[in-house]
Amino acid sequence: MNDLKTGASQDLTLNPVYTFTSAEGDNPNRFLITFSHVGIGENPITQPISLYTAGNSVYISSKTDAAPEGEVYIYNMIGQLIMQQKLSGDNITKISMNTSIGYYQVKVIYVY
Repeated sequence: MNDLKTGASQDLTLNPVYTFTSAEGDNPNRFLITFSHVGIGENPITQPISLYTAGNSVYISSKTDAAPEGEVYIYNMIGQLIMQQKLSGDNITKISMNTSIGYYQVKVIYVY
């Protein structure tokens, strides 16, 4: 945190208490709070599948030699389930959608 009036700066994770005085007419944007990145140095979780779209189709592709088994659920943006389908058992599952152009949420539950 930076106090722009006094020029003081303090790491609030090391010292969370900051005492200050203010006066009428002080700038309401007196403090500048910055956040560091979270998760730096952590190992990312590698997902064995990838999902992409082309045209009116959704593709679920295996990144390994084994084909996943499971279910695909597609929801509209208000959370209504509009399509449910089993994974094909192949390395690539193609799901053709006969819906209007828009944004959809895709949930894949798989087992190798």
